[in-house]
Amino acid sequence: MMHRNFSDYGTLNRFLGVVAADFAYPPWRPTFLFDAIVCDPPYGIRESSQHKSRRQGDKIDEDQNSVQEKYDLTSIYGDLLNFANIYLRIGGRLVFWMPTHIVTYDESLLPTHPCFKLFSNDEQQLNRTVSRRLLTMIKIRDSNNNEKAQVNEKLFSNFRDLYFTPNTKIWEQMNSNNIVTDSSIVSKEKNHEE
Repeated sequence: MMHRNFSDYGTLNRFLGVVAADFAYPPWRPTFLFDAIVCDPPYGIRESSQHKSRRQGDKIDEDQNSVQEKYDLTSIYGDLLNFANIYLRIGGRLVFWMPTHIVTYDESLLPTHPCFKLFSNDEQQLNRTVSRRLLTMIKIRDSNNNEKAQVNEKLFSNFRDLYFTPNTKIWEQMNSNNIVTDSSIVSKEKNHEE
């Protein structure tokens, strides 16, 4: 698909190739650095997101020892920022799409990492209840003492349930709860009524 996009736009001579890998288990040495990482992680709407888990002591190249496990949005974005922290050069850019529920979105809940600063945050509305945000982060320094990403679970809690909840229902629940910004409360109330 990506090869065809480059061909359609007449830029095939700039196409280097594609690597499909799980950034929770990167195939590169930590000394390999990128200038930019651009990605669109799964949102878990059509089906739940999963990745292969390796048990302690398993060899990396033995696929038969890996087990499919649930991989929630909080873990996906935490792993993405931690991956970028290792594999981006200073000044490099991490660009990624992130799903948000329009009514419960709060910019203060965006994923962060001590080694990155947010450069841009652009919204693309997908339907009446959900948008996605194109976030661009710049790596400003190397990591000290194994620093990790901070991903607030409130941003993604029950995102899949909220995706299928009408906005009017969410507004009613938020107003009755005196402006609830935790999407898990709205989702719990929806499940309770069913």
